Amino acid sequence: GSYRVLDDACPHQGASLGEGSSFRGTVICPWHSWSFDLKSGVCPEAPSFQVRSYPVRVVEGIIEADLS
Repeated sequence: GSYRVLDDACPHQGASLGEGSSFRGTVICPWHSWSFDLKSGVCPEAPSFQVRSYPVRVVEGIIEADLS
């Protein structure tokens, strides 16, 4: 188990990736099924499309993301 933080909006048409599903290390957009790698944020099918990914750490049971 690890944690990942990505921007929520799909760069295709702005769907919430948080409403999508995850499968084999990707999150899948609920509108048009575009997938994004949970580590890098890159769309494997179209690498020019990506969402920003952020470093994450767990401190005393609290998940923290560096959004800077």
